[in-house]
Amino acid sequence: MVSKLSVIGIGLAIIGILLFSLFNFIWIVFPPFGGRTTDVTTPVDIFAGNPDGEALVGRVPASPLMLNLKVIFIFSADNAYSCEFSLILKNDNFPHPGAALDGTRRSVDSTESTDGKQISLSFFDPLSINQAFDLYIKVNNQGSSTIQILTRRIVVVQFLGILTPVLLTLVGVIVAVVGLRKGTAPKPKRRKAAPAGGWEPTLQWGSGSGGAQSSSAKKRPKMAISSGKGKPKQKKTIVKKAVPKGGAQAGCKFCGKPVPNNAFFCPHCYGKLR
Repeated sequence: MVSKLSVIGIGLAIIGILLFSLFNFIWIVFPPFGGRTTDVTTPVDIFAGNPDGEALVGRVPASPLMLNLKVIFIFSADNAYSCEFSLILKNDNFPHPGAALDGTRRSVDSTESTDGKQISLSFFDPLSINQAFDLYIKVNNQGSSTIQILTRRIVVVQFLGILTPVLLTLVGVIVAVVGLRKGTAPKPKRRKAAPAGGWEPTLQWGSGSGGAQSSSAKKRPKMAISSGKGKPKQKKTIVKKAVPKGGAQAGCKFCGKPVPNNAFFCPHCYGKLR
């Protein structure tokens, strides 16, 4: 049977995994774990043959706890097009043309996209950017069709959005393992309490009165032979009673031994003579 501790640990691990997936894969995040900018709906046209077209997505405030960032936007184009999307940031340290964010480059063409396709570009920043910056979508239009950038927004996952789910998952796993180990550990056997008092081997005879006996008397055997080993044997001394002598004597009618004539009892067998 699974212990309550294991159930609690499994529950914590599941909650941690769900929160991590919700924040970093489904991109549904809320304070204090992160947030999102308001949607920008003003369309921006990137004409054919323009390798440096840009569309502003929004401004990200300075946050030393920002770790994960994602830009979601919708674009529109004619049937024949080919372009490359990437993300760049601009601030006081990185003025025009800005700094490209590694790992955000993506190429699309008319063979895999249709009008109004949603694109997302993600950027993971473990060291964080400590200054506010403007984020742009850079478009390299290599085809003959105009690319139009439509609705766009930024989703930011802060430090707590990654650390909290990971800690919950780790704590849950540890608690579940401890609970399982406790459940499978052999329980120590309880020692039976020794009976109070105890008994020594002595010669005892049960009384036939049928009355209630004490608990200690019931625990002792009714008859036991005591061991005589190691005990010194004592010699019994027989004291012979002196028989009064003198005067006329006659034989005892019981034992035949001589007794005085005036004796009422035989000094040998204690028989009554008179």
